[in-house]
Amino acid sequence: MKIINSNKFNMDINSLKNDLNNLFKNTDIDITNILKQENIYTRTRKLSFRDVISYKFKYAQKYKTQKNIIDDYKFDHKICCNNTSFYKKEQKIPLKYYEDIYDKVLTIFKKYTKETQYTIVAVDGTYNNTNYNNEKKLETSLNMGYFDISNNIPIEIDLNNKQNCEISTFIDAILNDKIKTDNIIFVCDRAYFSYDLFNLLNNKNAKFVIRIKNNCKYINKNIDLNNTNVKNISNNTRFINYNFNKVSVRKLYNNKTKQYEQFKITQEIDCNIATNLDDNYSDEIIKEIYNSRWDIEEYFKLIKSNFKFSVMKEHNKNTLETYKKTYIIIKIYSVLEKIFELMCENITENYNNNYNVKINKTELINGLFKIIPNIIFSNLTCEDLRIFFNTYIHLNFTKKNSHNPRVSKIPFTKWYIKDYHNKYDIENIFKAYNNDDSENINKNLKSKLKNYTFEKIET
Repeated sequence: MKIINSNKFNMDINSLKNDLNNLFKNTDIDITNILKQENIYTRTRKLSFRDVISYKFKYAQKYKTQKNIIDDYKFDHKICCNNTSFYKKEQKIPLKYYEDIYDKVLTIFKKYTKETQYTIVAVDGTYNNTNYNNEKKLETSLNMGYFDISNNIPIEIDLNNKQNCEISTFIDAILNDKIKTDNIIFVCDRAYFSYDLFNLLNNKNAKFVIRIKNNCKYINKNIDLNNTNVKNISNNTRFINYNFNKVSVRKLYNNKTKQYEQFKITQEIDCNIATNLDDNYSDEIIKEIYNSRWDIEEYFKLIKSNFKFSVMKEHNKNTLETYKKTYIIIKIYSVLEKIFELMCENITENYNNNYNVKINKTELINGLFKIIPNIIFSNLTCEDLRIFFNTYIHLNFTKKNSHNPRVSKIPFTKWYIKDYHNKYDIENIFKAYNNDDSENINKNLKSKLKNYTFEKIET
């Protein structure tokens, strides 16, 4: 992608270069001073802290091994030492140093953004495999993600060893001030339908848009709430209902014709949302806010595809701190990616209005892994940045109003299994629909049947 070479763009590149070169400028001094406060003293010898930080940032890339990265690094920089020297020295670097770098990156990011009245934050959980308990075997661990939709950057990825406890983990994060609530609109899916959560967010003066289950008693007009055991919620909570159609095309076996045929499948979705936003936010705006929740799903997919996140095999005496460092590094890359993306906003303006035009985040992140050593050693040049932009900025085009189901081609992954179950359900629903026989399917599918229509596509 050829970047416009305007005077403003050249000025922005120069400013960005200076900001990035200052990120790690005093690395060795800063780390030494933090360690001195804990009465820890180190010697530089053959490896500096910048050397091992460069290794650590490169090692965050998916599929890269420690041996690959360290061997290449030693060859490129003519260093002769044991590979263990790299990760032993890196373990001495305090977690606080990485947190400080992340704060500096956020400061740079704020130069390119405008403040809004409310920040929309999506909350969701995702699972990965870790050595959380340090027992040298992989376990399934929950990660709570808090994603700033307004600015398209992560706020926090919180790892713990609990499962199926997303609501309580979210509540604990609020009560322990891990997540701020001022001027925030939290957006959650049905897994976070909880009256306790509604009341807590109201008490913390936080706003929320949360999808609720269709059996919620507050939207059932035939139930007298005064005579039920339903927990009370604030009077400022309102409920919004909207229906939409989900359309897909599948090849299904038709018992009547004894062959596979193409069918257009239309599923009517009944969506109910609870919110404490006032009437200045119309129902349509509330729906748009809820639909933006999908951004956190896309972010999870991005980091699982590009970073060591899905499977984290590392284990040592400080395994959890090692994971926390990796998570902070992933957040640093994510914010850097967004900074570079914001620098290129103007290149998407002159394209056909029939398409959504977005910068390819994966290619941009791949470029960041190439350029990160220059940033760490503070020797980034304007020419480096121009080459970077002209090499790693690629555009993706998708038709507006097109909706593609999220599936995976990799067996046993989450979305592969979901698609497999969905296919199985649709086949059974179609069989009952086609034969006008709803008695021979389970009650869950029977309740879904009324929301489906099938239209044969003539070929």
